[in-house]
Amino acid sequence: MKKVLILGSTGSIGNSTLEVIKQNKDKFKVVGLTTKSNVKLLKKQMEDFDVEYGCVVEEKYKTLKFNNKK
Repeated sequence: MKKVLILGSTGSIGNSTLEVIKQNKDKFKVVGLTTKSNVKLLKKQMEDFDVEYGCVVEEKYKTLKFNNKK
């Protein structure tokens, strides 16, 4: 199984990549996701794919921290 980190997961290419991974869950494990500012979608993606690490790049979110670890 390949471990994958997706930069820009909330954009169109990131969403398309996650759709491919969803159809091939036996081949890929998403370990991290990043977004510029779409915190709501990032959190949903982290929950949907059981991702432990997420990063928000935009400066105004510098104090935002969350961990999806169960």
